Amino acid sequence: MLLPALAKAKSQAQRTNCLNNQKQLLLAVHMYSDDHDDYMTYPNWGVQTYGWAYDYSTRSVPKGESRFRPELGQLWKYVSNKGSFICVAEKMKDLKQRRQSGYQDCSSYVMNGVVTRFTTYGAIRTGNKTVSFKRNQFRSDDILFWEPDERRIGNFNDASSTPGVIFMQGGLEIYSEGISKRHSEGAITGMFGGSAEFMTFDWYKKENKKPGRNRLWCVPNPPSKNGH
Repeated sequence: MLLPALAKAKSQAQRTNCLNNQKQLLLAVHMYSDDHDDYMTYPNWGVQTYGWAYDYSTRSVPKGESRFRPELGQLWKYVSNKGSFICVAEKMKDLKQRRQSGYQDCSSYVMNGVVTRFTTYGAIRTGNKTVSFKRNQFRSDDILFWEPDERRIGNFNDASSTPGVIFMQGGLEIYSEGISKRHSEGAITGMFGGSAEFMTFDWYKKENKKPGRNRLWCVPNPPSKNGH
């Protein structure tokens, strides 16, 4: 009986750590947007980009080090701790594999690409540049962060994602992107309003399938009438 109890306690501790990480990141996002006229960070949509999680270094880096530099990212000023970007349940072998494959290895979390409507550097134009949407254009319970499915390495090509698409293939449900089952059949998610909570994979499936705008597909209107 002791081993299951220890495993449960370890799992709960990992979930709590992950919850605190996302609360720190959400606070940093709010501080950033407060300093930038309410505009959101860039989501790191694309590998060699500058955004919330990292700035990609094209310079030579020491052997074994990453080109994905969180200390040069947009949130580092507000959360200067690399540990806040990594879930303690993350396996070192997975991080190593991502680094060897040229994928980002600095964050266990991804930002919802809705902040720029799934583009690299902005969805709306202000002056002579394109920028992200403003934070107040989203509902407080819309989903901003989640842990992607770590079993699919391609989910970590950068630090942003779509909420994914669920489709049938060969009689099986196939998931394009979407959340992890790392923490007992679910993952920690962070909201635009600043709160973070555990969401089950079943909840994710139901929310994703809702027609029109929902908490995952939540591009502001205008320009989108259906959240996509």
